[in-house]
Amino acid sequence: MSTRLCVYFGHHKCASTWVVTICRFVAKYTGMTLRSYDNSTQYNHDLVADLKQYQPEILCLRNAKDAERRQLPEFRGFHMIRDPRDILVSGYFSHLNTHPTKSWKGLEPHREKLKKISKEEGLIAEIEFSENVFRDLDGWDYNQSNVLELKYEEFLVNPYQAMLDAFDFVNLVDWDEPSKAQWLESFLVLYNHKVHNKLPFWPLFPRREQIPHYLLLYKCHETRFSKLTGGRREGEEDTKSHYRKGVAGDWMGHFTPEIEAAFKERFPGLIEKLGYTW
Repeated sequence: MSTRLCVYFGHHKCASTWVVTICRFVAKYTGMTLRSYDNSTQYNHDLVADLKQYQPEILCLRNAKDAERRQLPEFRGFHMIRDPRDILVSGYFSHLNTHPTKSWKGLEPHREKLKKISKEEGLIAEIEFSENVFRDLDGWDYNQSNVLELKYEEFLVNPYQAMLDAFDFVNLVDWDEPSKAQWLESFLVLYNHKVHNKLPFWPLFPRREQIPHYLLLYKCHETRFSKLTGGRREGEEDTKSHYRKGVAGDWMGHFTPEIEAAFKERFPGLIEKLGYTW
């Protein structure tokens, strides 16, 4: 297999858990090596050294920074953003109720603070607490020919096509119609994944360059919102769930003039820069 690097660039509360799950499935099926990071402490603040040591073929940077992107060797990637106002609202409920605090020392005191104040005050406090997320979005270079720019809202409209587009851009999708042998192999893959929650690996199957488009669609279907939430549809809210609501534009039901003013003061022009409107 030729040496290559495929990169997913994500941000907090931009469906990163879902996308990384798909990336892991692709890596297991193809036999490609994968590394996934939430922050720079996980690679000891030296991404270049980490890449040299582990030589991943798929890299997931769940809280991507443009400075990290500039350190990478030659790659193709896709980058997902989301309306910052929805990030703010989603972050508020997650930090208030569901996000694990074990590996995030700064979250626990923030959660205790959110519990003691009103929602409006909490969302304003969240603007400062999540500042790094918005700075990363503001500082990103959105004009790279080797990076496909995607919006969370596009995934909500047609997650299957959006996921195919993303992985096709990094040359990981096999569009060929399967032979009888490949259908049998796919059956074994799905059976092992469904019944035993694992994929058949080497030496049973050889390494592959790409994943068949229908297997990628299968994994997207297996990780759809209603499946992950036990039957809830998008828009049906559960504030105690990591998958709280699954819709775009939720900020409109939570923003007040005071929250809007506080956001605009701290991040002037960010909404418009990312292609959204007030």
